[in-house]
Amino acid sequence: MEPISDDALVLVAGYLGSRDVVALMRCCRQLSATLGGTDALWRGLLLRDYGVGDAAEMPPSKRQPEDPDFPADNASFRAAWRAWRGAFHGYDAALVRRFRTFWAGAREVFGREAPRVLDFLAPGATERKINGLEVALRRHGAGRRLPDVLRVHLRFVDGQDRGSGGRHSYAVGLPGAYWFYDQLVVGMLLSSDEMTLFTEQALRGDSGVQSFRSHCPVVFYAGGHRFQMVEDAGEGGALGGNVSCHVLAPGVAARPSHPPSAAGDGLLVWLEQYLWRLRAGVFRFEQAPPHFDMDARIVSLFPRPPTDSPVPAEAAVYLDGQVTSRVTRGVRVDCSALMVPEQLAGGETLYAYSIRFEMLADHPSRPARLAQAQLATRHWRIKTTDPRTGRQNVESVDGDGVVGLYPIVSTAADAEPITYQSCSTASDDANTAMGGFFVFVEGTRDAQTGPAFDVAVEPFLLKAPAFLY
Repeated sequence: MEPISDDALVLVAGYLGSRDVVALMRCCRQLSATLGGTDALWRGLLLRDYGVGDAAEMPPSKRQPEDPDFPADNASFRAAWRAWRGAFHGYDAALVRRFRTFWAGAREVFGREAPRVLDFLAPGATERKINGLEVALRRHGAGRRLPDVLRVHLRFVDGQDRGSGGRHSYAVGLPGAYWFYDQLVVGMLLSSDEMTLFTEQALRGDSGVQSFRSHCPVVFYAGGHRFQMVEDAGEGGALGGNVSCHVLAPGVAARPSHPPSAAGDGLLVWLEQYLWRLRAGVFRFEQAPPHFDMDARIVSLFPRPPTDSPVPAEAAVYLDGQVTSRVTRGVRVDCSALMVPEQLAGGETLYAYSIRFEMLADHPSRPARLAQAQLATRHWRIKTTDPRTGRQNVESVDGDGVVGLYPIVSTAADAEPITYQSCSTASDDANTAMGGFFVFVEGTRDAQTGPAFDVAVEPFLLKAPAFLY
């Protein structure tokens, strides 16, 4: 029988997993020399196991000189694979690969749109540091092993370092922001040290989290209202709230364009969904509102229609009824709503909503003479439906302008969309939709060039979203 050639051995090994390849190498010196010296094989294993295609890309722990779990040499793909294997020994490679993919994507998006945010990401924590966090949490009563999804999360990025930047440092929050009136809420990723502090406060009741579960460490914070997100590995979800816990990322069936959700991966699914929304244009980077005195670009968490056309099925599922758009006589009104989880009370939930006006020069519904119009009055029709009886009630809210303003839209080349934010409550026991119309006048209120006309608002829903941001 002819001996198997080295090329054939490498070809066969390419169909095996890394564990089987290592086992083969331990069986025979010849196999060890052949397989160990074939860098193309290890290039494939590195990509398959960890999503890494560059031998020079070090695992996050490489930045931690006190962490001895990796070899110093990474001149080859085999050495790079050993570095990643050593850094994340004991963790599921698929989990590590998903986190690595998320952070590679997040750094690419923020590096292009808001690079300052990346400057405030802390280096990954070492195993020693994470073990210390686990001991501290047990001491405070949150006792059991930290879930792997949280440990790997901290190995990549140990929260956000706000430093001594005061309130301006909140402009660099990676999880985005929302605002209405004089309220600004910016999300921040907590460091392992902050997790201990916030979890201790939650267990004492200082944070107001009444439905807090003692085995859930706090991993997310939204400054201004102390809204906290809690990772619950036992149920595969991420929970949060300051009056009652809300499911942020339920561990349910696979979602389009994302890996299947597994028990305990709620935090990672939540992050993956966030990145998808950034890339799809559901969440967009905007200049911070001027009245907050922050010269920064931040992620607005008011959802927008995805930039893809036609709208992906995934968007239809997760933006169902909470993002609407309608054009009347060339004036487009975009509406979006989001849940304000830190202000829940008495069976009602507060929702913030954002309304965007724009005149479309090339829309067929715009009369040729209509080049400018100004909003005069608002007329909301808030319809509440009892899901048990089907009985409906419609409340009318009419008034001049919007939040004291009278926006002007035009077809001028330098005209920009006008946006304002407000809020409304909705009963937790009913289905609520906001619709109605705005009255615009041609020209301006002081110098009308034509009659007033109604601009319809496509109704949008005030309801808890599938993923809460």
